Amino acid sequence: MNGAPIAQTHDLSEDSGDFDDGTHVDVQATSGHLASRQHRRQTCKLRQIAGPAATQQGRGQQIQLSGLFDRRGVPGGWLQNISELVFTAADCRAKAVIGNEDTELDDSLYDDAKHLQLALISPEVLLSCTRETLDDQLNDVYASLNSCRGNASVKLSYMTYLISLSKYARLADAIVNSPILELTIRMLAQEVQLITPDETILSMLCLGLAVQFRSTTVVALSSRNQLRHLVQLLLTIVAGLPSRSNDKTATSRKGLQSRSRALACLGELLLYMLTKEKWELPMEGVDAVLVRIEDLDVATRCYAVRALCNMLIHTAESSLTKLMSGKVVLALIRGLLQWRTLGVNDQDDANERRVLIALRTTTTEALAQVLRHLRTPSSSACLPSRLKRSILLYFAQPAVLNAVWQGVDSPRGSIELKLASLNVINAFLDTTLDRDRKAEYAAIQSSRALLLGRIVAIPTIQNIVATSSQTTDDNEEGECRATLRAKSLIMLHLGLQQNQDFLTSFVQNDALTLVEQTLGTIAELLNASQSNLVSQSLENKLSVSELYLMQCVFNLCKLLLEIALELGADCVRLTRARGRGSESSSAENGAKILPISFQLLRRLLTQPNCRQQFLNYLTTSDSTQYTLFLRRMAKLLMSFPDEVTSVSEEPGTTTTIACSVSGTLLLLFQSATSEADDIVLVDEHELLTHLLPVVVKRAYGDMESNNEQVAANCLRLLHVLLLDFDYGDEQDEYKLYDSFIRSVLLPNLSDTLTRRDAMVERVWSLSSELLFGLLSSDSSLVSEAKDLNLVSTVVNLLCVPATFTSLPTNATQLVQILVDSADVDLDWLFESGIARSMVIGLTLTAKRKQVDESVVDLVAILLTLLQHQYEKARQPGLTPTLPGFTDLVACGPLLLQFCACGDEMRSNRQPEVAVVGNKADAHDMTCEVAGAASRCLVLLSRTFGEQLNGAMFAHDKTFASLSDEGE
Repeated sequence: MNGAPIAQTHDLSEDSGDFDDGTHVDVQATSGHLASRQHRRQTCKLRQIAGPAATQQGRGQQIQLSGLFDRRGVPGGWLQNISELVFTAADCRAKAVIGNEDTELDDSLYDDAKHLQLALISPEVLLSCTRETLDDQLNDVYASLNSCRGNASVKLSYMTYLISLSKYARLADAIVNSPILELTIRMLAQEVQLITPDETILSMLCLGLAVQFRSTTVVALSSRNQLRHLVQLLLTIVAGLPSRSNDKTATSRKGLQSRSRALACLGELLLYMLTKEKWELPMEGVDAVLVRIEDLDVATRCYAVRALCNMLIHTAESSLTKLMSGKVVLALIRGLLQWRTLGVNDQDDANERRVLIALRTTTTEALAQVLRHLRTPSSSACLPSRLKRSILLYFAQPAVLNAVWQGVDSPRGSIELKLASLNVINAFLDTTLDRDRKAEYAAIQSSRALLLGRIVAIPTIQNIVATSSQTTDDNEEGECRATLRAKSLIMLHLGLQQNQDFLTSFVQNDALTLVEQTLGTIAELLNASQSNLVSQSLENKLSVSELYLMQCVFNLCKLLLEIALELGADCVRLTRARGRGSESSSAENGAKILPISFQLLRRLLTQPNCRQQFLNYLTTSDSTQYTLFLRRMAKLLMSFPDEVTSVSEEPGTTTTIACSVSGTLLLLFQSATSEADDIVLVDEHELLTHLLPVVVKRAYGDMESNNEQVAANCLRLLHVLLLDFDYGDEQDEYKLYDSFIRSVLLPNLSDTLTRRDAMVERVWSLSSELLFGLLSSDSSLVSEAKDLNLVSTVVNLLCVPATFTSLPTNATQLVQILVDSADVDLDWLFESGIARSMVIGLTLTAKRKQVDESVVDLVAILLTLLQHQYEKARQPGLTPTLPGFTDLVACGPLLLQFCACGDEMRSNRQPEVAVVGNKADAHDMTCEVAGAASRCLVLLSRTFGEQLNGAMFAHDKTFASLSDEGE
């Protein structure tokens, strides 16, 4: 290199405390008259070499991230921690043990009321009646039921009627606090004591009591003794009544139904007692439920597991050891493994399939509650450490994890099953482990890696989210779908936190679109309420499930931004390892550099909603991470110019770290020009003193080894950062900006143009466009052109190597700016070799045989230069010939060719030289060139005379000589 002041870069520390280490380039240490310069932005039509800025897609429906939370997840604690979102209030809501259609296989619950003489009032009418009318109706039912001793049909009809009333809480409260409760229990006791009990009546009595306890909100404490007696009766039925009938098959079938309904009634009664402070829980009833969680009868088993699940939700912490014993948890897990594949086949009976899916769902929900208690500090403190470790190890078994995931992946599974399965997975991933137990810790971590790396499938999650995003007229179903969508996002969040392979799969499957679409959904729900968003009541705009979804998607978005801002941290650490003397080969080191972070950041920047969040995240008040991000990017550009990494989006292809980083930076700031104009002002000092000097070096460094795409990206990046943002006219921002251009960019550009053989055409062209943009927007640069060595720099832009196919874009316009400027003496142009540059430029256009704007500019500039010298020659006194002026005689044959082209155009003949543009423009352009060329020939003939004639006859030899000089 020839002494260009390439900016020095220092070791960029990841520690924010090392930011001001004093080793950066002082681009302010230039002349002392910066304050007198005026930074003027002119409106000029420039071809945007960096491409069009990202369009503001859907700006009216996007949410300002900075209005919702900062990097720490505040303000006001609005954004909850992801661990707080794993379970919702709905997950901790008890479900009815009885009445689930999935566990009721018969339709004989209700009988015709034709046997009744009493006029029955419908439940809907009773709900609107006075309490007196309700009591009268219940008294009549009591009297009628009590009087029908042997008429089973009448009993069943009255019990059916009571069941229909008990579905309503107000009516159920009236029934259980009336003599009917005592009568029903007495009737149940009578049936149990019979030698041959009527199994149908026995089953209906249990069903009626179960529905009453499910719906009631209050039972008088005076009924304690009756309920204790009821518990004993139910235990007797559940244990199995002695059979005294000769029809063993029929008795067994009916007995199973009465046993299951008795267990359901017991479960409902236990749940009621758990929710009331003054009721003592009968532990013998709890034991009966636990014994039946592996019952051979599917309905009985389902009721038992549901009762257990409800008790886990509402139980006192002192009872957890019994409800979560190793034996109980193992029984649940065995059940999950036993039923995981049943109910999913097309040949299964529809009713049977519903029952089996209900059992799978209930079992999975119970297991989710077990994990919830392990994660809850108060509950966990009540459990023995050994038990907690054992439970986690049970879940860590690959077969168990596969069974749980099948609940998510099952195409025939219900939404409830998918929700429960996701709860188990999320809780397993989020449960805190004891690091002191190294073997167990390693085993569980290994299982988590297996779950995320080989069991969980990102496409399944994508399909679930896409399906749950569909609109529905059913509000309840819509709430469930929104919750399912949210829990899927939680699983993605926890997976990304813990597993690098999961991040790779996330990026490769383009799962970021889920975040993008969900952000769009939230924006639509909020009706684009961007202004003062937090102060508005979100509860009034969103449902509970939508608020939950909003929490989950912003948590995931926040995590992805943090991962993206960690871009290249491994590369930086690898650089330090090399600096400490690591002798590993480049190939070995390259294998450690993963492209995922680069790809994730690029994906974030190409999604409109995600991009807006990323830009707002960077422009929040705390700029530490943004500063660190810029330093890392500078470090990567500087330290990995040729380091190769794979590009997963295009299998089999590779790129360099520097190319990926420069392209990402270009995408970031390109999009920022339309959505966050103040991004350059977040830390303009870091940008202009650390990052951009490195960008300049990568654009104009060692051209022989430099990657052409990297250089092109860097030049486009410089164009965007220097020309598409407003740094202001006052204070330090503009001083940094102005000093960088004068002390770093322009010297390097000038030095690079002197090394023509190492330049590629694209870099040369982009450099001319960048310089044209700078001079067009800041007139002070033109006024100081000589001091800044801009004259020779611009002149050199015309001296293109012979291998180039055309002149650089805007190169002739740059020369025209200098020629037209009153601050530039044309003699300076000749001293800088403008004559030779003009000949080379015109020679190149002659080879192309094409008339375009560059030819028009070149001929116009040549005419100005010739007129300048001609007028100087006419002045009195001795006028020395300007340096290189005699070289212009070689332009004679070219000018003659342009004149001939104009004559052909005027005579409507097809010219030998092609013309760029439409027919009308082509005619005007050709005529303009011909006219200017003719005047140039006149001036040349007056100046050179016979020398011009000799050039006309020997132009082939002259052109060959000039071409050799250009090379």
